[in-house]
Amino acid sequence: MGSELGDPTLGKVLLPHVIELNRLLGMYCNKIYCSELEEIALTLRVGGEIWSIDFEGCKNMRLSKK
Repeated sequence: MGSELGDPTLGKVLLPHVIELNRLLGMYCNKIYCSELEEIALTLRVGGEIWSIDFEGCKNMRLSKK
């Protein structure tokens, strides 16, 4: 899981939590849920003083048909 954080302070505060979430996702979400689905890439976006987010929920979802 990637992350986009709105300022450096958020990086310091949230990084340990993002690392732990990645570890847990790798440990517990490792099954084949669907034969057509090969992988899912998540991005955590948190706005801050430098960069803000103007939406809530899912955005920019893409399907690769390769």
